Amino acid sequence: MQTSYKSLLAIAVTVSLGIFTGACNKPSVITLPSEGTIYMPQAFSTNGQITLLLLDTPQAVVFGAAYGGLKYPSTDITATFKVDTNAIAAYNQQYGTSYIAFPPSSYTVPALTTTIKPGQTSSAPLTVNFTTTHLNPNGQYILPITMTGISSGIFDSSLSTTYFTITKLLNIYDGSYTTNGTRYNFNADGSAAGTDTISDTRVLTTMSADSCSINTIANLGSFNGTLFYIRVNPDNTCEFSGALQANPASPITNQPGKTSTYDPVTKIFTVHYMYTNTSGTYRYMDEVWIPQ
Repeated sequence: MQTSYKSLLAIAVTVSLGIFTGACNKPSVITLPSEGTIYMPQAFSTNGQITLLLLDTPQAVVFGAAYGGLKYPSTDITATFKVDTNAIAAYNQQYGTSYIAFPPSSYTVPALTTTIKPGQTSSAPLTVNFTTTHLNPNGQYILPITMTGISSGIFDSSLSTTYFTITKLLNIYDGSYTTNGTRYNFNADGSAAGTDTISDTRVLTTMSADSCSINTIANLGSFNGTLFYIRVNPDNTCEFSGALQANPASPITNQPGKTSTYDPVTKIFTVHYMYTNTSGTYRYMDEVWIPQ
């Protein structure tokens, strides 16, 4: 029993010394070089590259301020911003680009001041509201927004400007569609000449807010320079135009007596179009396009 007691006492002393030693050698509080810096998260890398659709309703893009490091602010930190179109020329020169400014009529910025609250690392979001209907679909646009000041903290000038950029605007119909349907063949005298099954992929490419070019037609694929276009009307009916092999003598148009439609809920096209061959024979196509 004596030996056992001494062993236990030795263990207890060792543990106590370990605890005491540990208490005397507490690790330093971990900090980062960025501790307390205030910056724009959107200014990182390619975060300013945005995607917008050709729409007449506003599309919101968010920006704001953030607190760097492992801690949290103990008081409110207010950050102010400005739309900084004067920065565009220098940006283009530095990167060899040719962006143009978004027209003032194409965007609004409701507020340019925001706050990072105590215990938070991000400010309340601010927005740019873009309206793009009247922009050039192929235009390369830029909108710089700069953080100009903060109420406290360390201002990070290297991440204080976000260059919001777009290189192409898409309409809501742009994309690939699985296509199935039937081609009805007719002789020049109007007599039926059989049918063909259509199974293809249509790729619609933006031309304007309501119009697209189409890469393939009927069951012919991409047919020797054929020009094939669709326009979606405000009531979601559709109109076709173009020419087979780019020949005005072989026009593409709507089928008579049938209405082509677009369903804005399912994004499905149900279409009825036709083309005429130079020999006078003609083809009717009934198709369903389902977005991929």
